[in-house]
Order: sequence, then structure tokens, then C-alpha cells
Amino acid sequence: MVALTEGGGGGSCDDVRDFFDGDLKLIKGDMFKLDLSEATVVWCCNVCFSPDMDLEVAAYVSAHPSIRSVACLKNFVGGVPGFQYAGEEKFEMSWSHESAQMGLGFGTSVHFYTKK
Repeated sequence: MVALTEGGGGGSCDDVRDFFDGDLKLIKGDMFKLDLSEATVVWCCNVCFSPDMDLEVAAYVSAHPSIRSVACLKNFVGGVPGFQYAGEEKFEMSWSHESAQMGLGFGTSVHFYTKK
């Protein structure tokens, strides 16, 4: 789980940082132990999560009023309470770069949810 907050330390990804008014702060760790009270965007690599873990993550994220958007690799079955599904986009990942070069398709699906 990575949570993005505005106004924190600097990040190194200019195209993502341009999305925010302030600085970008990445917080990495056990999401259930992190202070997400200032997080505005959550990135979750949930491909190996069980359905029960997905439900737990969705409930945890929805309990934090500051979170406006969620991006994840596997669609949350049943969605995220208080958020609407905003669609899916393909992005190049470290594991998909080589397949794109070989003509086997581009990127990995990332699913987005935004606060209602």
C-alpha cells in the first residue's frame, strides 16, 4: 500500500507530482498501521490479496475522509464504499516493459475509484 499526501516531502516522479498543488509524499508500509489521516490518494498492488483482504482494504480506505482517489491493480469486487468506479487505464509496469517491446501488448490495467 502506498498513500500519497499533499504537502509532504518531495517525490521524484514529475508527471505524478504535477497532478498535486503541493509536494508529493509517498508513504510505504503496512496500511493498517499507517496514519492515513492526510492521505488523498491510495495506490494498492492488490493482485495477491484474497477476497476477504480486498474487503478489508476497501473498508479501511473508505473510513478515511481525506482519501479522494484509489488506484489498484485488481478491481475491488463490490467496489469501495463511498467511492465510484472511475474506469481502467493501462500503464507500463516493470514486468510489462519487455512484453510491450516484443509486441505482446502494452501495460497492465490499473483500476480507479473516486470519492462520490
